[in-house]
Amino acid sequence: MRTGWIELAAIPAVLLVVYLLRSNTRASSLVRRAWNWVRDWARLAPFTTVLWLLVAVHAWMLIGLPQRLRDAVLLTHSTTLSHLKREPLTVLFGSAMWTDVGELLFLTFTAVIYLAPLERWLGTWRTFLAFLAGHIGATVLIALWIESTVLITPEQDRVYSRTIDVGISYGAYACAALLAYRLRWPYRISVWALLLAYLLYQASLTDFDATVDYTSLATWWRSASACCCGP
Repeated sequence: MRTGWIELAAIPAVLLVVYLLRSNTRASSLVRRAWNWVRDWARLAPFTTVLWLLVAVHAWMLIGLPQRLRDAVLLTHSTTLSHLKREPLTVLFGSAMWTDVGELLFLTFTAVIYLAPLERWLGTWRTFLAFLAGHIGATVLIALWIESTVLITPEQDRVYSRTIDVGISYGAYACAALLAYRLRWPYRISVWALLLAYLLYQASLTDFDATVDYTSLATWWRSASACCCGP
């Protein structure tokens, strides 16, 4: 698949929106109302908006690439043990900016359902710090745990070096756990229980061997920490 047809469709679509915003047709009022809603939403949640745009632009760059090349690009920015040792800062920050094209729906859901509401509640800087703590904290803790407690065989080392671990999920789930503090105790506990149960189901760590993906464990660890620490 090539990106050309997407760009050919996107350019007229953008021009049509600009035309409708500047004209006085019946459709223009609907477009203006939608545009005003998006603009107001972005003003109330600037961090969420910037994060969504950055990740969406990086995902756009992957459209049209063969699957093997797409995986190679994501693996370059993945928080594998070898990457964390060689380029820790670049990988820790850059890994949150990349995601596969199929994750854009999850990204949009995350932004609308709990990142933006959390930002309006806590403020932009506190939400940014919470997201950063969730993303970096989970990555570093799990990397240290693997290196210090897991006896890594050559087979496991090959698996870890090929594990694609990118995206906003670590920070996003931490923010979701924090947002639950807005609920009363019975509902708050229910949200935490559902969140942790879902992450444990994903992890399914009955035995830590070369076939297990450790990324879900990191997400579970950070969500549990957010539940305990509070906003």
